[in-house]
Amino acid sequence: MVSFIVEHGFFEGRKLLFTHLRAPSLRYFVVELDDFGMDKETLAVTGFLERSRPPIVHLGLHIMGGDSEDFRRLFRLIPTVEELSIEHDISFIEERFVIPMIANSHAPGSDRVARLFPNLRTLNWAGKREDEWDHLENPDDEGYPLVEMIRDEHTFADALIKLRDHAGLEELGYDALGKFRSGEARSKIKRLLKEGVK
Repeated sequence: MVSFIVEHGFFEGRKLLFTHLRAPSLRYFVVELDDFGMDKETLAVTGFLERSRPPIVHLGLHIMGGDSEDFRRLFRLIPTVEELSIEHDISFIEERFVIPMIANSHAPGSDRVARLFPNLRTLNWAGKREDEWDHLENPDDEGYPLVEMIRDEHTFADALIKLRDHAGLEELGYDALGKFRSGEARSKIKRLLKEGVK
C-alpha cells in the first residue's frame, strides 16, 4: 500500500482498522485526528505507525483537537515527511502549539535528529472557522480570551517565519487570514507569503 486516506468515519471501525493494519511501503497518508491524544484511536494511529515504520512523504492532517505531546510523539514516528498539509476546524487551539513546536525544533544549532520533520519542504495550512467562533469578542467565552487569541496569532505568525527561515522550505501556503483578530499578525503572514520561501 502506497497511499492511504482515512477521513470522516465510524470511530470503532477506524480504530479497528489502525489496530490491525500494517503498511511498510506507505508514502501518502491523510488522516483525520479528532481530539488526538484523548482517546483509544490515538493509540491505534501511533501503534500503526510504530508497526509499519512507513517512509511517508506526504502527510495530510485534518485536526479537530489534540495534545501537543501526543502530536510530538506522532511526528517523531514519521521523520521522512517532505510535504505537510494541515486542515483544522473552529479555532486557533491547534495553531497554539503545532507550528511553533515544529518551528522550534528547527532552531539554528538544533540537532537534525531532534527536529520534527527534518526533511520538510512544503507546508500548506488550511483553516476553516465555524461561524459560532465569531462571537469571541467576549473575553470569557469558551474559556479562550480574546487577548490569548491575539497573542497566539502573533506566536503562530512568528513561528511560520522561523520555520520558513530555518527549515529550508520550498513552498508555503496559508489560507486562514480572514478570521485573524490581530491586524499586525495578519500583515506578518501576508508579508511572509508575498516574500515567498528562500
